[in-house]
Amino acid sequence: MKKILTILICFSCFATLKASHLAGGEIWYEYAGDSLHPNRYVINLRLYRDVSGAIFGSGGKTVCVSSSCFSNFNVYLNLVPVVDKVLPLDTLPGSVPGSILTPDLTDCVDSNSPGLVFSEAYLYQKVVDLPGKCSNFMFSYAECCRNNSSTLHQAAGKYFYFEAYLNNTASDNSSPRFVNPAAKSFCVGIPIKWSQTAIEPDGDSLYYALETPLDGRCGSPGSAIPYATNFSLSNPITTTSGTSL
Repeated sequence: MKKILTILICFSCFATLKASHLAGGEIWYEYAGDSLHPNRYVINLRLYRDVSGAIFGSGGKTVCVSSSCFSNFNVYLNLVPVVDKVLPLDTLPGSVPGSILTPDLTDCVDSNSPGLVFSEAYLYQKVVDLPGKCSNFMFSYAECCRNNSSTLHQAAGKYFYFEAYLNNTASDNSSPRFVNPAAKSFCVGIPIKWSQTAIEPDGDSLYYALETPLDGRCGSPGSAIPYATNFSLSNPITTTSGTSL
């Protein structure tokens, strides 16, 4: 069964704008159905906020559900406090109770570096009963605004858009989900081992691919944001020996 999970990754290469704040995010879903609720899923949304930008607030977030089989509808996800036995809750100005500083963000850097962009993680969740079976359910999220980026052409002010797909006509299934945080800081001239591990609860095969960042609106297919000069899908960041997956 085809299941697609999208994650957007921040490489800490951004210049901050006042209204910009989104550094990354992901959507995943978990099957929670039974005989009375055969199409029930838990929809999860994780967002990473650049703490130098606009605040999120304590409210929830909206994920749009669309398909070719049923009318489109929106799902309001509630903020779920992140509980971590090791990491303290976030206490930075503008943070919301329940958010945490992004784990492993400063693995190779001095946390007091004046150029370091801190981010914090937020989790949103909601149980939803889908209207039936369909081969192309799409869960999408969009919010303004992106930070300016050294690798993208005029990304500042564009929407942050990402999506996940579900085909539940063959079987009821959960999507893969990423285990490692999406936001990461890299140091110039210092090698780093970077792993973006994912798990697949149903034992299905996992495939990884680099994708072009998208601009768009919730419920509508996103449009590609052009790369800046000297960058591309196969060369999304500056490295000494290229980028491989």
